[in-house]
Amino acid sequence: MFEAKKFNQIIQSHWGIENKNHYVRDEALKEDRSQIRKKAGVFVRLRSFALNLMRKRKVKNITREIHKNTLNMEKMLELYFSVE
Repeated sequence: MFEAKKFNQIIQSHWGIENKNHYVRDEALKEDRSQIRKKAGVFVRLRSFALNLMRKRKVKNITREIHKNTLNMEKMLELYFSVE
């Protein structure tokens, strides 16, 4: 049996992942509303790549950053090549 402290840590760890990753993917990237059915895994990887770039750059508001840079290829390349 788990002790209460250990059980609490497990629960907090789960919700930490949910809040840092899944919630952002659902809200900012609209993954749950995606209607892509063929080769959807490719788009999942692209979204992950974009999120990882923004996190590496310490972006605080993912939705604002996406809106600000939508279809801006120069900005995307600048972000990609400036990540150390």
